[in-house]
Amino acid sequence: MKRFLVTVLTFFAMYAFADVTLTEKTDGVISVSYFSKSRVAVQENGQILNITDLKTQTVYGFNPESKTYFKATFKELADMNKASMEGVDPEMANQFNMEAGMKAPVVIKKTGKGEYGGYACDRYEVGLQNQPATSQICVSPQVRQLILNEINGAALKNWLKVMDFEGNIDPVRTKLDEISEKIGYIIYERTVHSIPGVPMSAGAMDSYTTVLQSVSTKPIDNGKFSIPAGYKKVSINDAMGEEQ
Repeated sequence: MKRFLVTVLTFFAMYAFADVTLTEKTDGVISVSYFSKSRVAVQENGQILNITDLKTQTVYGFNPESKTYFKATFKELADMNKASMEGVDPEMANQFNMEAGMKAPVVIKKTGKGEYGGYACDRYEVGLQNQPATSQICVSPQVRQLILNEINGAALKNWLKVMDFEGNIDPVRTKLDEISEKIGYIIYERTVHSIPGVPMSAGAMDSYTTVLQSVSTKPIDNGKFSIPAGYKKVSINDAMGEEQ
């Protein structure tokens, strides 16, 4: 019995501190997210996109085409986002949101069970009240717990917020982030975006589908969290200019 207990405790100790690698596919594009010791690195089709150090609240953003990168704190990114929103007239923005239905409550409806990448999940539809659901998702508490073994709940919340400015103006996106933070990691998502104020029947929309492909808890090379050779540092303002 003692040997059995030692074996079980050893297994759970290894499991609790294992690195986590998530591989996902979005409409043919493969993205890989690495989680290790309060660090997150994201690659897309083999190219580094960003590295986040949650202990120092620092983000490194990369442009693989120009081989450049910027470094910014969470506060700097939040301030930039706030400044961009300050240029919008509050009354006009409020009227626009009302006309587009963006002030309506967000409704969540549980629709069943699913499984992706070998992990069970709960299906939900998410959308604005009295409108067609814009997102179909499948949520896995188990995958969320794997991530929380590497980054704590507060850090997860901060990471989701800083990496998704869209959530400031899109109530459905805000709700999806809240689900990821509190309930489970979204391992399947099909979301349809429509242009606010334009009927969906007009065809003014786009969509994307993200599906979890696999999860690995093998150790991650520290090089995944390092700036690749050959990249030149630029200011965040220059970096944002490159993306426009």
